[in-house]
Amino acid sequence: MVAMYVTEAQDDWDQWLYCAAYAYNGAKHSGTGYSPNELMMGRKLRAPSELLRSNSVT
Repeated sequence: MVAMYVTEAQDDWDQWLYCAAYAYNGAKHSGTGYSPNELMMGRKLRAPSELLRSNSVT
């Protein structure tokens, strides 16, 4: 997953780890039917764009 985004020099891979972790933690897994975030936190991850649009704090 990270390999798709790093530069040809492969010197910026660490800058993409948070994106890969976010995608993995938000993806539904076939074994459980839930994402890791749903199992650990009891709710789905919100997309960053949803957080920017939100006017209220929950």
